[in-house]
Amino acid sequence: MFLNAADAQPKIAQSVLGYAYDADSHAVRAVRGIPGAALLSDPLDAGFEPSSAAVSPSGEYALAVAASGDVWLVRWKPDLAAAAVNGAMPAPDSIVFSPAGAAAILYDSRSGRAQLVTGVPDAPVVRELPPAASAAIAVSDSAMAALATPEGVQLIAPDQTIYSLPLPATPAVLTFDRGGSQLLAVAPTGELYVASRPEAGLDVLRIPSDPAGTLQPVAAQFSAGASAVIVATSTGAVVVVDAQTGAMQAVDCHCGPTLLQPFGRAGLYRLTDISSRPIMLIDTAPDTPRLWFVPPAAGRSAQ
Repeated sequence: MFLNAADAQPKIAQSVLGYAYDADSHAVRAVRGIPGAALLSDPLDAGFEPSSAAVSPSGEYALAVAASGDVWLVRWKPDLAAAAVNGAMPAPDSIVFSPAGAAAILYDSRSGRAQLVTGVPDAPVVRELPPAASAAIAVSDSAMAALATPEGVQLIAPDQTIYSLPLPATPAVLTFDRGGSQLLAVAPTGELYVASRPEAGLDVLRIPSDPAGTLQPVAAQFSAGASAVIVATSTGAVVVVDAQTGAMQAVDCHCGPTLLQPFGRAGLYRLTDISSRPIMLIDTAPDTPRLWFVPPAAGRSAQ
């Protein structure tokens, strides 16, 4: 008897580029392949159907909100497993990760309640933060939290010491660099400010760029090494700005960016969620930023 040749061949699994939440299937899905040749995998079965979820920049786990409002940690390495996060607020409407995913903030815009989650993904610990008046929040991998206020930015150190960082305008977006030594603040009108040693409230510098290019920001990230900042705007522009000179490169993604999620390798970011339209990615590593897309899941037609 002859074996089927296809069955006899070892099955080679495509590498995972990144993970994203699929609101239609109520599950996290892997994106497999490489930029330009990537496809969505089947939904991960975590044992429950999340009503929302946010994937860590590390690509190792997600924080998911169940229909009951409970927050669960879902991890897929080394094996798929899920566990409730004890002490987490019910049904947060925003989950913000630190640059490497070592910490997160849960936020409820209705009440302003904010919680810091550390010890992820192995042993999550939750503690309360002061109420936040704005959805502009950030957290470093060392668990320093930054919350926008009408007076500027409130910084809460891991030892719970509170610092005030005055800024000319209440920021729309905040983010830390990978080392946690710099904080980027983007004003609604597009001005960019970088605070070094933010716990000391020192060295707040304005990047000398044209604010028109970063008007209406929705998300931002530092590049590897923090030599540049990347800003996604509600108009569809993704702008890479040299942190020293203010020189700008802009790409129109022809989409409505909702995030800048690190995706698989340095310089690659996911801009949009899973939907009936392609997932848009941007690669900022080349000299000229480049757009890629992942086709919609089978059975979904683009609108």
